[in-house]
Amino acid sequence: MFPNETLLQPSELPGVASAESGLVILEGPQGIAVTMTIEAALATAQSLLAATAVAEAQNRDDSVSPEF
Repeated sequence: MFPNETLLQPSELPGVASAESGLVILEGPQGIAVTMTIEAALATAQSLLAATAVAEAQNRDDSVSPEF
């Protein structure tokens, strides 16, 4: 296994958001943490929702096998 190979694996653990002093903190697996303004957090939430919808559609498309 290559040293960076674990970085390429998707996490099955969700991030956890909290608010402190008017900022939003998003904590993720392996100690990842990001502190954002309200505006940045809102844009991130919208981006995550949009990307989730695309990924779900891709998974549905992948699970449908063509009929010949």
